[in-house]
Amino acid sequence: MIFQQIAEKEKIKASKEEINKEIENISLYYKDKPEVIEQAKSESSRKILERLIISRKVMEFLKSRV
Repeated sequence: MIFQQIAEKEKIKASKEEINKEIENISLYYKDKPEVIEQAKSESSRKILERLIISRKVMEFLKSRV
C-alpha cells in the first residue's frame, strides 16, 4: 500500500516493454513447460508482473534517497 502511494506520487510506472521482458525471462526459464508460459502471458499475470516491476522501482527510488 505504501509502495503504491509512493509510485503514484513519484509517477513510477512499468512499461509494456518491461512487462514483456519479464515474460520473456519466464519463457526462457520455463521453456519446457508451455502451460507456465501461457499463464505468464495472461492478463492477471501481467498485472502481477506490473506490480512487481513497480515495487522494484520504488525500492530503487527509496535506496537512492538514503
